Amino acid sequence: MMVIYANDDGDITDLDSQNDIIGNVERTSTDSIILRLSIVALSPSVTTLSSSTVGPTYASFEGNVTNTGGNPPNIIIYYGLNDGGTNVGLWDSSRNIGSHSRAFSSIFGDLIPQRTYYYRIRAFNAAAINGVWASSSQNFTTQPSTKVVASNGIVSNATGDSVRLNGRVNNFGTGKVDQSTKQPNEILGNSLKLWLDAADSSTLTLASGKVSTWSDKSGIGNHATVTQEIP
Repeated sequence: MMVIYANDDGDITDLDSQNDIIGNVERTSTDSIILRLSIVALSPSVTTLSSSTVGPTYASFEGNVTNTGGNPPNIIIYYGLNDGGTNVGLWDSSRNIGSHSRAFSSIFGDLIPQRTYYYRIRAFNAAAINGVWASSSQNFTTQPSTKVVASNGIVSNATGDSVRLNGRVNNFGTGKVDQSTKQPNEILGNSLKLWLDAADSSTLTLASGKVSTWSDKSGIGNHATVTQEIP
């Protein structure tokens, strides 16, 4: 690096009247100048984009990093059945999708058919450790499903030789059960451990107008009971 002075002092410090120079273009020269710069990051800016892919149980959550601030931000997407705005506590769920520096899209699953979801983007980098929110949220409505939609829950009551596997039916679907379908017991015989028949209303026990028990038709007695109701 070289620094050239515009106001030369004549031949006082050197033998000519040319502009004085400090440094040398040769990095290995003894009079070279090495300049080290520390670039400080600025806060990023992001926008929430509309979803381009929506199915019965999944959708793409999309956004765009319009300015990285010199440090590609980490992106968290907040989403749920209500718009929580910029209040983290009002969102149902959130997911960290890692660092991004331009437009991005992430597919989320385990959604409920025919429900309206809202989502909003938040970006974090070295200059914005508390995050910067997008100026607005987006929303979409999942498609209907002809199939029953179920999801896994947490594992509970684990012991040395047993465990409770929890789940829930998110949506019963709009399709119909073909009564001519071969019965599970005819296929598996004595190997059948659980048979919950959605076409047999006699296996459903209601309490206050809601299903409390779904009887197992396998003969094993693995009846499904409601332990927690999730809206």
